[in-house]
Amino acid sequence: MKKKILTAVLLLTAICVLTGKAQTAQAEDLAEPKLPEIDYEEIDDVVEELLGRDDFSFRQLMDDLASGNLKLNGDFLKKLINEGVFGNLKGAKGILTQILILSVLSAMFTMLASVFGNGQVSDIGFYVVFLILLALLMSSFSRAAAIAAETVEKVLAFVKVMMPAYMLIVAAAGGGTTAVIFYEFFLFLVFLVDWVILKLLLPLIRVYVILGVVNHISKEDLFSKTAELIKTLIQWSLKSIIGLVIGFQLIQALIAPFIDSFKSAAIHKTLMSIPGVGNAINGVTEMAIGAGILIKNGMGAAALVILVLVCLTPAACLGIYVLLYQLSRALIQPIVDKRILKCIGFAREGAAMLLRTLLITCFLFLLSIAVLTASTNIGMG
Repeated sequence: MKKKILTAVLLLTAICVLTGKAQTAQAEDLAEPKLPEIDYEEIDDVVEELLGRDDFSFRQLMDDLASGNLKLNGDFLKKLINEGVFGNLKGAKGILTQILILSVLSAMFTMLASVFGNGQVSDIGFYVVFLILLALLMSSFSRAAAIAAETVEKVLAFVKVMMPAYMLIVAAAGGGTTAVIFYEFFLFLVFLVDWVILKLLLPLIRVYVILGVVNHISKEDLFSKTAELIKTLIQWSLKSIIGLVIGFQLIQALIAPFIDSFKSAAIHKTLMSIPGVGNAINGVTEMAIGAGILIKNGMGAAALVILVLVCLTPAACLGIYVLLYQLSRALIQPIVDKRILKCIGFAREGAAMLLRTLLITCFLFLLSIAVLTASTNIGMG
C-alpha cells in the first residue's frame, strides 16, 4: 500500500509539473505578439529611387530612430541642398534675367513710340515682346507645376509601399482594430490625393494661370471672373480635405486605440488569473508588447523622415519660383506696362498655390502617420 501511495503521489506531482509548464508555455505564446517578418527590400528600392541614393536602408533608419542613435549624413544633406536649392537658383537666375531683358525691350518700344508719335509701331513692338514674355512665363510655370505633380506622385508611391507593412507591425503590437480602421482610411486618403489633388486641383491651377495671362493680352476683361471662380474652388477643396482628414483623425484617435487597449487589458488579466503562472508571464508580456511598440514607433518615425526628405527640395524649388516672380515684379514695376505686371502676378500666385498644395499633401500624410503612431502606444495593464 505504501508503495502504491508513493507511486500515486509521484505520478500526480509529475502531472502537475508538466501541466504547469504547458500552461506557462501556452500563456507565453498567447502573451507574446508575433511580429511579422517584413520584407524591406521593396521599401528600400522605392526610397532609393525617390531620394536618388543607392546605399539607403529603411530598416537601418528604423533601428537608428528606435535606439536614439540617428546621425544625420552631412554629405547627403549637402548634396540635397546643393542640387535642390542652389541648382534651382541657377535656373531661376536665368529666368529672372530674361524677364528683365524683355521688360526693358517693351519699355523701349513704348518710349520710342511716344517720341516719334507712331502708335501702330508701338503696339506691334509691345505685343511681340509681350508674347515672348508670356511664353517664358508659361514655360517656367509649367516647370514648377511639373515639380509639384512629380512630388505628389512620389509621396503616393512611398505611402502605397510602406503602409501595408506598417499596418502589420501596428496589428502585431496590439493595435489590431486601429490597424484595420486606419488602413482603410489610408486607402481612402491615397485615392483622395490621387484623384482630387493630383488629377483635379493641380490641372485647375494651370488653367487658372492660363486664364489670368490670356485675360491680359487684350485690354478687355474677359476671364477674370472665371479665374476667380477656379481660385475659390481650389481653396475650398483644399480646406475641405484638411477638415475631413483632421476630423477623422480626431474621432478615430478617441475610439479605436481604446478598443485595442481594452482587449489587451482583458487578455492580460485573463492570463494573469491562471494559477501559478500569472507572475511568470507578466514580465514576458510587458517586454514583448514594449518591443513591438518600439519597432512600430521606429517605423513610423522613419516614414515621417522619408516624407520630409521627399518634399523638402521640391518645396524649396517652388518657394524659389514664388520669390523669383515677386522679385521680377518689384524690379520692373517702374518701366513696364501694367498688363505685364498682372501676368507675372498670376504666375506668382499660381506658384504659391502649387507650393501650398504640395505642403498640404505632405502635411496630410505626416499628420495621419503621426496620429496613428502616437495613438497606438497602448499598454496591457
